[in-house]
Amino acid sequence: MKTKAKLSWKVLNYDFNSKKIYAMECLGEGFSQDIAKRIRSKGTKYSSYDSIKSEKELRAYLEFILKYKYWSKSEMEMAAGGLFCKDVNELEKIDAWYQLEMNFDRIVEYIIKEMEIDFKGEK
Repeated sequence: MKTKAKLSWKVLNYDFNSKKIYAMECLGEGFSQDIAKRIRSKGTKYSSYDSIKSEKELRAYLEFILKYKYWSKSEMEMAAGGLFCKDVNELEKIDAWYQLEMNFDRIVEYIIKEMEIDFKGEK
């Protein structure tokens, strides 16, 4: 397993200061080291996320941590709609988690592939 894999997954976000949309990195520095540490860990009785021993546990941890970081936070939200919307009520609010959630299966596959995780050999 690669512990220093360079993971990168971007979502669109709005910068209120510059009033521009930009690509924001969601799997930043230290993300692969954190996952590798949890895969190697024996776990504790305090948290079910301390130890990752299967793809199912990896999925649960990723959902937990990504929701915690990017779900329903005003700085991660923007409004999107059609080019010809005449009313602000026609716009839909999207956040970073919304964008991650619709690609969640691909994100899990990407992390397993890039980090070369083999859960069969790690049990």
